[in-house]
Amino acid sequence: MSELRNQAGTPQALFDLLQAEYAFDVDVCAVEHNHKLPDYFTPEDDSLSLDWSGLRVWCNPPYDNIAPWLEHSTQPIFVAYFLPVRADRFWWQRWKPLAEGHYFVGEKPHKRIQFVAPPGIAYSSNSASNVLLLFGEGATPGLEVWRSGLTGERL
Repeated sequence: MSELRNQAGTPQALFDLLQAEYAFDVDVCAVEHNHKLPDYFTPEDDSLSLDWSGLRVWCNPPYDNIAPWLEHSTQPIFVAYFLPVRADRFWWQRWKPLAEGHYFVGEKPHKRIQFVAPPGIAYSSNSASNVLLLFGEGATPGLEVWRSGLTGERL
């Protein structure tokens, strides 16, 4: 069950808004049913072993294993990680201060981002707030931006 939950997709309308703003080249953590770009890497491609240099990267990694993905934040020209807000985790304490953070806010679960469930899984709501951590060209480490949890638009 956890493996399938890790395959939840970013809502297409939200991704489209972010793609228009950041112009990603590749989705580095995808499977066939949830990739957001024509160029994408699946688990079979072993994205963590690949060189992301020179790319503008979109990454919505498995939420039960985030730290290894953040280790690649120094490789690409630009990378955006779509993550849960987890201030108590080591990866957050290590990497958040080095990133520009865009928080997707909604005071109630039905006002938070609703992920696209993988085949065979039903979701009732998103129990966590989400953040887009930006690294690289054009990102301002330490800057914090607030966005609507429903639309992704800047508040």
